[in-house]
Order: sequence, then C-alpha cells, then structure tokens
Amino acid sequence: MIQLDTISLDNFVWRNQGATINIAAKERRALNGVGKVLLTPLSDFEIVLFAELEPSAIFEAIEAHAKTNLDTFDVTIHSVVYTCRWNYLKGAAIAEPQRAYSDVKPDYYKNIQLFLVTV
Repeated sequence: MIQLDTISLDNFVWRNQGATINIAAKERRALNGVGKVLLTPLSDFEIVLFAELEPSAIFEAIEAHAKTNLDTFDVTIHSVVYTCRWNYLKGAAIAEPQRAYSDVKPDYYKNIQLFLVTV
C-alpha cells in the first residue's frame, strides 16, 4: 500500500522502482580526444507512481495536495517512509478523464501519473 501524506493510494504502483540509481554520469573529452566519465553520487531520486483508473475524488485530492503543498511531505511505500516533494518540472500530477463531458466533471480519471522527488 502507498500513502501520500494523508491520502491512501491503494491502486497505485511504483513505476520506476528498479530505476532508482543515485549516480549522475557526465562524459567529457580531453583535447586529444580521450574520453572520461565523471560520476557523482546523488542524494535524491525520482519516484513515479501510476494508476490505471481512479475515482475523481481521489485524483482531485491528489491534485489539491500538489497545488497547495510546496514543502516536503512523507510518502510511505512498502512500509518505508520517503521524504518527498512534488516534481513540478514533469507535471506533478497528470491524468486524463475516462470520458470527456463538456458540462460535468468526469467520474473517473485514467493513466494517472504522480511525479515526486526524494529529498
């Protein structure tokens, strides 16, 4: 189970769990053409949470949290607590309505992605 601050995310999965390598690599070339890779350990990494379909009440609570909470908050994944903040460079919380109506809000959202960064 995943807990985002006070919001329970029962149907979400950690999409990039195996890709949390905390090393940045940069390649440089000397004047003679010899390549060198510089490695720097990073203290933070990205967490991407995903759900295929959620009721609008859940997504609206997540969206309100992303709009109002600019500081750090706790995210619990598999009983491990991570201190995170929203990754606004990637869009923080993205979803699309299951059905689009021009006169009422959607009942469900699909393909929900949450972008977080640990601190």
